[in-house]
Amino acid sequence: MIWPPEYRIRPARETELPALQTIEESAGEVWGAALGRSAIPFGVMPLAALDLCRVEGTLWVAADGDDRPVGFLAAGDLDGALFIHELNVAPQHQRRGLGAALLRAAIDHARWRFHPAVALTTDRHIP
Repeated sequence: MIWPPEYRIRPARETELPALQTIEESAGEVWGAALGRSAIPFGVMPLAALDLCRVEGTLWVAADGDDRPVGFLAAGDLDGALFIHELNVAPQHQRRGLGAALLRAAIDHARWRFHPAVALTTDRHIP
C-alpha cells in the first residue's frame, strides 16, 4: 500500500520530540478505549529515550503536507535485531497506511544495517 502523497516518511528532528509524545498519548487513548482503559498503562516514551533513538538514526516520523509529524516509529538494537519500541499514528491520520509505511522504513533500515530480524511486541486487541 502506498500512503497518500501528502505524507512523507523521514527521520525525526530533535525539536519534534515533545510532539511525538503528544502523538503517543493520543494514539494511546484509542488503544485504551479498545481495551476498556482510560490511559496508557506505562505512560509515554521519555524524551531521553526518543532522543537516543533519534541520535542512533532509528526514529522516523510520518509528516503531513506541512511537514508536521502525525506518526512515528522508534526502534533500537536488541540482541542484534532491530526492536520496535513504539509505533504510533495520531487518530485523525490513522487508517491511511502510515503505520505500514513507518514499518517499511524500519525494515529497510534493518536490511541496510544487516540486522538478522525486526521484532516488536503488541496486543492482539489493538484495532
